[in-house]
Amino acid sequence: MNLIVLLLTLGVYIIRPGDWVGGEAIRWNLILNVAGSLTFLVLLLNGRAKESADRTWGYIFGFFALMLVSSILHGYFIDITNYYSRILTIILVYLLICACIQHRAQLNVLTIYFLALTLFVVWQCHVQIQTGFNIADIPALERRTETSMEDGFVRRGTILQARWVGVFQDPNDVGLLFVMLTPFAAAKALFIPGNLITRLPWAATATALIYGIYLTNSRGTFVALLAATGYFFILKYRSTMGLVLAAVGGFALLTLGPSRMSSLTSGDDSAMERVYIWIEALWAFSLNPVLGLGPMHWGDWHHMTTHNSYVHAFVENGFFAFVCYLALFLIPLFIISAIAFNEDDKRLQVESAAMGSCLAGVMMSIFFISRTYVVVPYFMAAYVLTYTRVVHRAWYEQFIEKATIIPLTALAALFVVFVWITNVVTTRLML
Repeated sequence: MNLIVLLLTLGVYIIRPGDWVGGEAIRWNLILNVAGSLTFLVLLLNGRAKESADRTWGYIFGFFALMLVSSILHGYFIDITNYYSRILTIILVYLLICACIQHRAQLNVLTIYFLALTLFVVWQCHVQIQTGFNIADIPALERRTETSMEDGFVRRGTILQARWVGVFQDPNDVGLLFVMLTPFAAAKALFIPGNLITRLPWAATATALIYGIYLTNSRGTFVALLAATGYFFILKYRSTMGLVLAAVGGFALLTLGPSRMSSLTSGDDSAMERVYIWIEALWAFSLNPVLGLGPMHWGDWHHMTTHNSYVHAFVENGFFAFVCYLALFLIPLFIISAIAFNEDDKRLQVESAAMGSCLAGVMMSIFFISRTYVVVPYFMAAYVLTYTRVVHRAWYEQFIEKATIIPLTALAALFVVFVWITNVVTTRLML
């Protein structure tokens, strides 16, 4: 029953029935938040939640507690009611994944179920591009392009970007959904031992997911897939050979990638606009590094979003909240990477490398979009962390003890410096 509540929550969140099959008056989020809260209470009472609890739970509660503190001290009381529901959904999904999944069979059910939901969205993106509309009557996003020719003429055109409904109406969000388990499916098809019967479904799944990424025509998603590919080979081969294969794979992805990849130059207004926004965000952060601007208040400073989930986290909530936010992703990435470098079993080593690359891809994807308060990235973090606990219990217990607050704080500070250096270098090279 506990797992069913989790699956229903994910299904409603991704398929979005209230957005296209009627029943808009049904408050799906409220119903499932209540069901999820009751489920987690039961898990607490029977001790299963306590068995799965680790330091990441402190970080997820710490991040959202510091969000509340920032809102209260800024006097933004009404904003708490505006973001409370979505924050509760994130916390419940994260905790339920950790507490409900206790065995490999349950993890497999969650994996197949999530892939099925994702493939449904891929199918709808295909229908949208082919016919103009998906099942929800949402058209593809049309983006006008201009290309300067050598003879001085400017060629104008239109490209289509596939999207879904609700929180997935932005092609970048759909791309984030598609890239999440693509490395895992590809690894199961190509690198993990198995017969043809078991490999073919995974090959078809990986192909469909990559096709879906192509339909989104999202540069950030292709960069995320590139990062995931590189990280997989580095973890798999544990040597410089991984870097070589990563470079080859990256060249192939850039060559076969969406048409918008070719416009990533100094003349690309979209790319440079992100740089300008990050500069503004760093300035705003310097004015109040402890509390930030307040959750949901970046819009008071700038008319556009930050286009970076990490920047969004620290500019709105302050540095200490950002430490908690970053820890939610760095801890499972550190553990799964350490396992991939130390595991002797070939099958488990490749599988761990694939899991690590999935999380690395998600972390790269949210570097280009502001999705600090949506479920999908937290799902991946909890999923990878739970995989390490269920499949590699001894390694998990060993490595999670090394993920202490001091190095996490230092890494958070280095990240802020990294964003600043990126802005300096980018503005000098691209202007």
